[in-house]
Amino acid sequence: MFITLQITTCTQGDEGDVVPGTHAGAPAKFKLKRSMIIVSLITVSLCAVICGVIISGTNTIEF
Repeated sequence: MFITLQITTCTQGDEGDVVPGTHAGAPAKFKLKRSMIIVSLITVSLCAVICGVIISGTNTIEF
């Protein structure tokens, strides 16, 4: 989540419209929904791959 927030955020300094009393690195238009969708898609795809490998039985652990 923290990586996605850094990639998708546009700061007030980038837009050139810094609100008095805030830092130039503060988000200009924070879009939590978009960030959550991106994180969810990445998580579901990684989980599907990992579950597929586990269920297929291609990797076994012998003790």
